[in-house]
Amino acid sequence: MDILEIKRLIKQHEESNHHKHFMRQCRQGDLYFKNENAIKRRPPKVITDNPLRTADNRVSHYWHGLLVTQKVNYLFGKDPAIDVGTKADNKKIKDALGDEWHKTLLELATTAANKSVSWLHVWIENDSLQYGIVPTEEIIPIFSKDLKKRLEAVIRRFPSIDGAGNSCTKYEYWDKEQCWQFIRYGEELFKENLCIDAGEGEVSNNFAHPFGRVPFIYFFNNSIGKNDLFMYKDIVDLFDDTISGFANDIEDIQEIVFILEGYGGEDLEEFMTDLKTFKAVKTDEKGDVRTIKAEIPVEARKEFLDQLKKSIFLFGMGVNPEKESLGDSSGVALKFLYSLLELKASVTRIEFECSIKVLIRFILWFLKDSAADTKDIDLTFFKNMVTNDKEVTEILSKSEGIVSEKTRTKNHPYVDDLDEELAQMKLEEADQEDPDYSSDFGKEVSDDNE
Repeated sequence: MDILEIKRLIKQHEESNHHKHFMRQCRQGDLYFKNENAIKRRPPKVITDNPLRTADNRVSHYWHGLLVTQKVNYLFGKDPAIDVGTKADNKKIKDALGDEWHKTLLELATTAANKSVSWLHVWIENDSLQYGIVPTEEIIPIFSKDLKKRLEAVIRRFPSIDGAGNSCTKYEYWDKEQCWQFIRYGEELFKENLCIDAGEGEVSNNFAHPFGRVPFIYFFNNSIGKNDLFMYKDIVDLFDDTISGFANDIEDIQEIVFILEGYGGEDLEEFMTDLKTFKAVKTDEKGDVRTIKAEIPVEARKEFLDQLKKSIFLFGMGVNPEKESLGDSSGVALKFLYSLLELKASVTRIEFECSIKVLIRFILWFLKDSAADTKDIDLTFFKNMVTNDKEVTEILSKSEGIVSEKTRTKNHPYVDDLDEELAQMKLEEADQEDPDYSSDFGKEVSDDNE
């Protein structure tokens, strides 16, 4: 592609209203996940407006973080099982993903819930395939205009330091074949970043990559490009306001306020002295002393907060641990408790299943599998939820002869690795066969050997 055309595309997408709105959404979701809700970022109260109301409590509640953590651990508390047809290939993929895969998956899901999408970059380093999470704010994707919405290119923009120690902004434009790099200082027009070794002492601003596709994988939170916060942000803000206002009332309002009319004393100190010493005060002919006591509607606020809490779990599609006592609930009751969370998590699972398969095909391509683009990939997700293990095991034991041993073992609550468990079962079956048993066992014994 022509360099001028790439620059035009970068400027067009970087300055678009869509991208600016997306950046605001990312920042908002990230702040609420860090418990920096809107109430903490409002301007301070102006005390001169009402000198009797000086308290300015800012109580921020971690509702968004709670609901996101619930969903992420419900979906990916355990690694999804990957099956591409053979145990040998499964092990190669597991080795290629490495020890950090589970942690990466949890971070991808958390970022997607906060910012609507997370991104994974793949590259080759030291003869091995590597992958890493790229901050969502750094990525501007370019999709095709057809119904498939394929990823055609990725613009990555990130702050950096040049060789001379000067602050700058670097740009990368990735397509299916190459990567171009540009650099910008301040607000000046960005220029080619001639820092890539092209061999024989020459430098260039682009290099070719071997993947044949854009080496970035998107992990969308849902199909509408939204984070989880939009479902309940207004309710969370109202909950914060109500609690903070209640705290302000308690701090500001005194138990008793004296109203003095025609007081015959000289100052308030004399009034308090007379009241404590003589249990009386002097007033003018038409004077009066009255008291008022501020009443805080505690019960009304408590009821209102309870309704807000229910709404947060309802519209946030989460599990309210205070809703009812779980006890020895049946599997049906527990599934009903998780029904809303299951609906929300299923939307994310569908998106992530497609993206994980793309990553696996990158690995298969790197392993020189000729069927990398067509091989069937089966993912099994293990939902991390409270279950009635006794009920599940009873159902599995009664399923013998109805479903296969593999299926029953796969769904057993105590099985984490299916292949490892099946191998162990075969080993134990072999150990039970005693080779020292005589072939004459059970035959009638002769008198000579009696």
